[in-house]
Amino acid sequence: MHTFLVQSKHYKKSVVGSKDIRELVGAYDLALYKIYSTVDCRYKELELLPFAPTTLILLTTEEVPHTVKRMSTRSGIIVLTSDDLYDLFKQNWVNRPAKVSKNWILKDIRKNILKIPSAI
Repeated sequence: MHTFLVQSKHYKKSVVGSKDIRELVGAYDLALYKIYSTVDCRYKELELLPFAPTTLILLTTEEVPHTVKRMSTRSGIIVLTSDDLYDLFKQNWVNRPAKVSKNWILKDIRKNILKIPSAI
């Protein structure tokens, strides 16, 4: 079983920094041992095995500095910006309108997000 751990950042006045990469790596390490900052039963469906494949993904609406991209690559983290997500979703849009609007994109993304299983 392959597990994907995703952390999302939506900053309006700051950029994703190295602290965000360190935080995600730390969260993964803590999750391996079921150590959470909240009540442990909140993530009862999340079962990470020490040698099982796990992909760490950081999603952000902002640009990511080159130094942070390099750090994330070296840490084994995939960083996806909103531009990357647009390209990924665009490939799978079947019934898109002639003129794509922000509202249409948000509605389509929200509809598709409901199909993604979550451990929370």
